[in-house]
This record gives sequence, structure tokens and C-alpha cells, in this order.
Amino acid sequence: MSLIGYINIALEIFGSLISIIMAMSLFIYSNRHEKLNAIFICLFATNTLVLLSDAVAWGVKGHTALWSFYGVRIANFCVYMFGYLILWIFTEYLITFLSMKTKIPAGTRRISGGICIVAVILIIVSQFNHMFYYFDENNFYHRGDLFWLSQIWGLLVMFINTGVIIRYRKYLQRREFFSFLFYLVLPILAMVIQMKVYGLALLYIASTLSILVIYSGIQTEQVRRLQEKELELTENRIAIMLSQIQPHFLYNSLVVIQQLCDLDPAMAKEAATEFACYLRSNMDSLTIKKPIAFQQEIEHVENYLSLEKKRFGNRVNVVYDIQETDFMLPPLTLQPIVENAVRHGITKKEAGGTVTISTKLQNEEYVIIVADDGAGFCTDKKLDDGRAHVGIENVSNRVARMCNGRLNIASTPGEGTEVTIFIPKQ
Repeated sequence: MSLIGYINIALEIFGSLISIIMAMSLFIYSNRHEKLNAIFICLFATNTLVLLSDAVAWGVKGHTALWSFYGVRIANFCVYMFGYLILWIFTEYLITFLSMKTKIPAGTRRISGGICIVAVILIIVSQFNHMFYYFDENNFYHRGDLFWLSQIWGLLVMFINTGVIIRYRKYLQRREFFSFLFYLVLPILAMVIQMKVYGLALLYIASTLSILVIYSGIQTEQVRRLQEKELELTENRIAIMLSQIQPHFLYNSLVVIQQLCDLDPAMAKEAATEFACYLRSNMDSLTIKKPIAFQQEIEHVENYLSLEKKRFGNRVNVVYDIQETDFMLPPLTLQPIVENAVRHGITKKEAGGTVTISTKLQNEEYVIIVADDGAGFCTDKKLDDGRAHVGIENVSNRVARMCNGRLNIASTPGEGTEVTIFIPKQ
């Protein structure tokens, strides 16, 4: 084997090791179920297969043993096939990435995919008519008369992807734009050089460098954004907790307990227990990141309502119509809604009113309804009382994010409000 052959093998094995390490780091330390990360892991894995296949092809060519005869043919076939697969995966990554920012025509993905399929079919045909490459009696690789055609398909896909990047550049940050362009320009240059000069394994090394550029320029940005989302969720949980433990509620509850100590010590003891459970449930919500049992959530609501009934007496009435309890929901889902029904609904009326809490199973969804006959409000207008109203919005976001559910609000001024939560049964 020539010196350049050893150099090519060494570079490709080194590149494959880097690709394996990057793929494993993404698999272990990122959310591999997130589509972009999953596609990028496939990109690294396929790049590893290309590099290893090309290294094997370089290593076994020129040997006349039977294993070499088949080994070099299988390895070269894999190089071509996985090379086109990389182009298809990168196109998928590019379209998916841009689709998060704007709508991309489906035809772009189909055209690139169709070109790659045609290229693979021609590679299979070439195994029989040797139009792209062939092997001599000494098992050495030689380019065929139509070798240039095997490269044209890849160039077409790259030019299409380049056009997409330029067309939608306004939706890309500067780092993202140049990272994508670098992935396309460097392999194109390497491919042109390889078409002119045989013996240099530049294409797949260039692809590896380009993938690393995207990894450092784009994927790290994606990880940063995911971390920001996690921080945002944590801050939302804190905001929810603080919004539910308002100073006035703490003060009023403690005043009620103080008064009951003189009037009804047994009820005062009961109120103190309810107040402690209420505080504990709110504090626990800061650390719980998964849905909890409905029974646990309704117990928290019962503690809250019991305290409010001790304070407002007959002005606060509660009706429970609980038909389903065997399901999960995010912590602090019901309590903010029920508190709104009490604070902004029934207690706004001099005579008070009734809060009705019901659950049922309907069309493969668990339906939770919190209705009141209180003051109501106009849903088209934003409530402007100088306070930050984050409770309902955060409940809606967490129900959608954690349970794939949804929340609807219907209200009529002077008649009351009805909040409905839908949680899929699956």
C-alpha cells in the first residue's frame, strides 16, 4: 500500500472515532427523542459508517484473497450508498430546522430524496455494468467511464440545499447561516478535487469537518435553548407557587386560625392542619416535574377550599361531581383555577356563590370542569388590575407540555365562568 493510502486510512479512522464520540455524547447528554437531535445522531452514525467503509476499502484493495475480493466490493458499495444517505439525512435536518422557523414546501424534501434514491439505484446497476467503477484482476479500484455521473447526483442535492439556505437565510441567525453553508461548500470543493485527482480521500474527511462545524455552531445553540426552556419551566413553577401563596391569603388564614383558637379549638386545630398541608403541596410543586395522581391534586384543592369556607362561611359553597379519579395531571393544575373561581368569581358577589368541580371520561379524554356562578368576565379583554396573572396561562402550558392536553375558558360577565381541561386517556 502506498503512503497516501496509509494516510487516508489513518484520517478516516480518526474521523470515524470523532463521529462516534459526538454521536454518543448527543445520545447520552441530550434529549434524543427531540427530532433535531435524533436526526443529528443519525448523521454522525452514517458518517461513521462511510468513513469506516472507505478505510476498509483502502485496506483490502490489492489483495487477491477471496475475503479481499468480496470485502473491497462490499466496502466500496457501502461508501457510495452511505454517502448518498448522508445527503438525504442532512436535507432532512435542514428542512426540519427551517420548519421550526417558517413553512417549507414539501417538494424540496421530495426532490432531494428522489435524487438520492435514483443515485442508489444506479449504484446497484453499476455493480453489474461497472459504469461508475470496476476492479482489475489484482483487486484494485478504478473509475469507470461514467464515474462523473455518480458525483453529479450528490452535487445536485447539495446545490438544492444551498438554494434552500440562501432562500430562507432571513430566518437563520448569522452563525446558523454560515454553519450550513460551510457544510455544503467544503464537501463540494473536496468532491471537485476528487473528480480531478484520484487517490485523495478528501470528501468524507471534509464532510466530517463540516458536521463538526454544525455541531459546534448549531447543535450547541439548540442545547442552550433547551436549557433555557428548562430554566423557564422552573421559573414558571416558582411563579405559580408564589402566585398561590399570596401574603393576603397567608395573613387571612392565620387570622382565621387565631380567632378559632378562642371560639373553636378543635376547628382551629383542623384549620392549622389544612394550612400546613396546603403549604406543603405548594412547596412540593417546585420539585415535582412529572404528572401526579388526580386524587393528590383534589386533596390539595379540598384543603384550600376548607380554609376559604372557614373564612367566608356560607358565601363559599362547593359541589363535587367526581366520576373519574384514575388519571394523572400536572401538579397545581386545579388549585389555581379554583382559587380564581373563589377570589375573582363568587366572592365578588355580596351573596357569594357556588364552585362546582366535576370530572368525567368523554371520547377517550378525561374532562375536568371547574365552574362558578360568580362575577364572570369578558374573555376578550385582558384583566388589568396591576397584578401578574400567570396562573391560568402556566396551567394551560403545563397541561399541553406534560399531558398533551388543552384548556378552554368560557365566561359571561355577571353569570360566571367555566374552565374545562381535557387530558387524553392514553
